[in-house]
Amino acid sequence: MTLRELDDRLVPAAARLLRRGLAPAPPAAIRTLMGVALAAAMTGSALVAEATDTAPALPAARGVPVVVGPAAGQAVDDYVDEAAARLAQRAATRPEETVPAVVDLVAYQTPAGVRALLRFYSVTAVYLRLGATGSAPEVRTLPVRDLGAELDRAYAALARRVPPAEATALRRSCACVAAVAVTASGRTLAALGTRAGIRVVDPLPVDVAPALVTFRPLLPDAHRRVAGEQPLVPPPPFGPGAR
Repeated sequence: MTLRELDDRLVPAAARLLRRGLAPAPPAAIRTLMGVALAAAMTGSALVAEATDTAPALPAARGVPVVVGPAAGQAVDDYVDEAAARLAQRAATRPEETVPAVVDLVAYQTPAGVRALLRFYSVTAVYLRLGATGSAPEVRTLPVRDLGAELDRAYAALARRVPPAEATALRRSCACVAAVAVTASGRTLAALGTRAGIRVVDPLPVDVAPALVTFRPLLPDAHRRVAGEQPLVPPPPFGPGAR
């Protein structure tokens, strides 16, 4: 409802109460007028807040599915700028709120490389790109609780379920890690975004439930436009009982 529509509904109602007589209004009428004024003030405040919201463009309404990551065919530079704006907004408006985020790497990393880069962060999933470079990307999600022995076990378990060439690469601890998912506060995510080796940190949009989110990592070898077949991957579990 616009402010003008609000006026069209509330002002005539108030005027009718006043036209009932010039005598002092009875208590019931006064209470009604106060209720009308309060409703107008509260609704007007909500409309002003909505009009001044400057959140970066991602659906923020509860219940609306959201993809966190680049759109297929999007210019990479545009996505990087948009993600940086979302990260800055979260750090500025909700610095202490802990949320999941997808963290894209500058280059593909081995398990050891990821450990060195993110050993002080709460990583909840690792995204591997398998298949030959230049082919359609296949991204596998490895839910993990730590980047130590559990990641090594996840590599080994995946090697038993993929074609021989990919299995061999995994057993050799290939540099296949394209991105990770982390949970951290807005302030911590902003600091992570400044680290060498980190390309993009794209957090959960404000007012979006984690269950409604699907992550799309930005692969390290995407430089101009995001491939149309860039895969969507489910987010890691988040919240009480997720670990």
